[in-house]
Order: sequence, then C-alpha cells, then structure tokens
Amino acid sequence: MNKKVLIEKIDIILYEDWDPIGIYTTNFLNEYSGYVPTIYKKMISGGDKKGLSDLLLKFEVSSMGLSGNRDRCDLVASKILKLKNDR
Repeated sequence: MNKKVLIEKIDIILYEDWDPIGIYTTNFLNEYSGYVPTIYKKMISGGDKKGLSDLLLKFEVSSMGLSGNRDRCDLVASKILKLKNDR
C-alpha cells in the first residue's frame, strides 16, 4: 500500500471510527485530516498501540477540549496499526 492510500485510509478511520466530536453522519469527511500527518509519522516510525492511542487521546483532550475516551482511542490505534501490517 503506498503512502497516499495509507494516508487516505487513516483519514477514513478517523472519520468513521474515532470521530470524537460526533460528525460521522454529516458530510465533513475531512474534519480530522489535520491530524493524519502526525498519526502517519508516529505509525511509520514504529509507534505502538499505546503510543498511537496516547496521541489520539491527547488530540481529544488538548486540541478539542474533550474529556477523552481511552477505549475508543485504543480501538482506533489498533485499526491504524493493522493498516501498517497489511502493507
């Protein structure tokens, strides 16, 4: 899987599975695209599930002002890492 496809798939996972602000039923597909480069870099540099989950949780709490949902972040981190393994 090339870089472009991988980035697109991460963006879709963020929109469909992470979606901390609850916009999945709207047409704001690119709402979380700004987070993709950081997540991609973390993933390809050997980031593990905990590291990716911590990053997602940081985005939820620090960037969005939410309380954060560790379970959701863990699930999404696993899905993102699966993409890396499927390459």
